[in-house]
Amino acid sequence: MAEPSAPPYASDADDSDVDLDFGQMESAPLPDLSTLGAPPGYETLGYTDSSVPPPYIEGHQAVDRQHQFAEIIYLSEDEAREALLMYVAEECCYGKSAAREMNINNILPSSAFHYELVTFIEGRGTKRTFVPYVGDVVDGPSNGIPPAPWDIPCTPEIFFSPEVREFEIPHTAEVLPCHHCHATGQITCSKCHGSGKVRCSRCHGSGRVSHYNSRTKRRTSRTCYSCSGSGKKRCSRCTGTGKVTCPSCSGRTQLKWFVQLTVTFNNLRDDHVVEHTDLPNAYIKDAEGTIIFNETQDRVQPIIAHPEVELNQNSHRIVSEHQDKCQTSMLRMLRQKHQIRSVPVSEVHWTWKDKASRFWVYGQERKIHIPRYPQDCCWGCVIL
Repeated sequence: MAEPSAPPYASDADDSDVDLDFGQMESAPLPDLSTLGAPPGYETLGYTDSSVPPPYIEGHQAVDRQHQFAEIIYLSEDEAREALLMYVAEECCYGKSAAREMNINNILPSSAFHYELVTFIEGRGTKRTFVPYVGDVVDGPSNGIPPAPWDIPCTPEIFFSPEVREFEIPHTAEVLPCHHCHATGQITCSKCHGSGKVRCSRCHGSGRVSHYNSRTKRRTSRTCYSCSGSGKKRCSRCTGTGKVTCPSCSGRTQLKWFVQLTVTFNNLRDDHVVEHTDLPNAYIKDAEGTIIFNETQDRVQPIIAHPEVELNQNSHRIVSEHQDKCQTSMLRMLRQKHQIRSVPVSEVHWTWKDKASRFWVYGQERKIHIPRYPQDCCWGCVIL
């Protein structure tokens, strides 16, 4: 017997538990800005965060500071070989004979330098927003002129620790009827579209289900026991009423509108590595070294007295870039810190049998970088 087609319903949704974002489905367009009050100083503000430029702060004068710099660390042949043997022991496919027997022909010591600047910044943005009105005190324009965004006191809990805070700007609040539910406290259920009924998930709205009789080996159609043949069930989201609590006002029928200030504390971070061998610069950033210069100020000045001209030039570049970034992005510098780390690097030239190449020992922990180890036995490995 052919099963009857499913009857039409106001909603195509069924009564199964599905992961739908009903809060998003039931959102309503925001009201026209002209219907809201215009707090003095915030008349043109919209619904999205609008960055506010900080007040001008007089620039700091350059200060000549004494910089102390580390000496080059020399590595002996025995120390270089020991570091290589420790590295080989952790590599399952490297033979130890090459590390023991290779001739170390030359060791070229040097120091790599890692410069880093961190700028702790503050940004402020404002927008119009609302919360359900629960009967609390309303601080509106009648209480005074709203303060400017940068006139509201806000300091970070910990310097150089990212943080976001939100405030209601004083004297900007007003209470209005909810635009979403038209001050009724309820809206139409988005699952059943107000009908209170949804399609039965067992029979898919047909009112009949197929049944296979193993004794007769025939398939027959029966009335759906889940919906008693109606093809529809009560909507679980609205419990059959066709209405749900308004998500905008939480059923309170009124909204408190105000100007929200968002204060964001964050870090700008940039660095530069000066390293004169073929060792990749990224390895220097992760290696242990000695801090040979460290300074924290409201405004730091570029390094100017380091023997490495490249480091001085890039310190000046990075400091200037942070200043430009703050100006163009309307951010305020709160504090800066910069440091130089000295990382020891030894370039080791070796020969073994008919092969010759280099490896590097770097960092205080004596890490190894060897692009071509001469005794690689990966071809003989067996994966069990």
